[in-house]
Amino acid sequence: MSAANISRCLVAIGMAFSSPLLAQSNGDLAHPALSSTFELQLGAFFPNNGLELQANLDDSNLGDLIDFNKVFGVDKSDSTFALDFRWRFGEKWSVSGQYWDARVSGRRVLEEDITWEDLTLESGSFAEAGVDTAVMRVFFGREFMSGRDYEFGAGLGFHWMEIEAYIQGEVKTNVGGITTERRDADVGAPLPNIGAWYIYAPNSTWAVQARVDWLSASFDEYSGSLFNSGVMASYQFTDNVGLGLSYNYFELDVDVDDTYWNGGAEIRQHGPFVSLILDW
Repeated sequence: MSAANISRCLVAIGMAFSSPLLAQSNGDLAHPALSSTFELQLGAFFPNNGLELQANLDDSNLGDLIDFNKVFGVDKSDSTFALDFRWRFGEKWSVSGQYWDARVSGRRVLEEDITWEDLTLESGSFAEAGVDTAVMRVFFGREFMSGRDYEFGAGLGFHWMEIEAYIQGEVKTNVGGITTERRDADVGAPLPNIGAWYIYAPNSTWAVQARVDWLSASFDEYSGSLFNSGVMASYQFTDNVGLGLSYNYFELDVDVDDTYWNGGAEIRQHGPFVSLILDW
């Protein structure tokens, strides 16, 4: 979905949820980020993608990490739909989540030989590659400190990662001809993490929020580290509708020993997230 289409959808949703009158000055009321039961953020994420991937035939044939941006000219920048949500239940508990799906591809003449699983493409051949990274975050948190204008909490959660990558290119046949071959690798798994968040709202209109998730461990067929953080400033038009501008940073460095992917991945995605905020 293009950024323009996302923007049109956000305007339509905002008109449906907004009341005819803008919120009056409510300096004595808590900001919805601190008081609402549900909060949903819908918008466009504009990540800068750094993608280095490795796919081996087996443990005895280890290849090198391939920089997909450099080798194949895979797009570094793109826009994609993203969402965040939070549900407060009980007196101090909440569950929150995040989702985005970034798909990028590129093609060019290779300047060096590369090996991907059992496929070797020689320098000078034409090749194409693509990567699809889908991230779903679920986080269970508890509020530990709070006041009229702030909140701090921490908890546990997991990131469900779906990574799909392919490389295809020209290879020489045994009879001297040229054919095109393709190899795909994909993996999906939940990666547990710990995390914390902080919200500061000096009045009922403006708020600043920050969060961080982290993991460094071995889990089943996976070992490595994960870091996911974000900082957001938001403006509330009404009690139910606001606008947010965030900067999100996601980094994954993992080794995989799975049936469908034996290798590793170093993925960095960071950039602004512009969102319509719905509170109720």
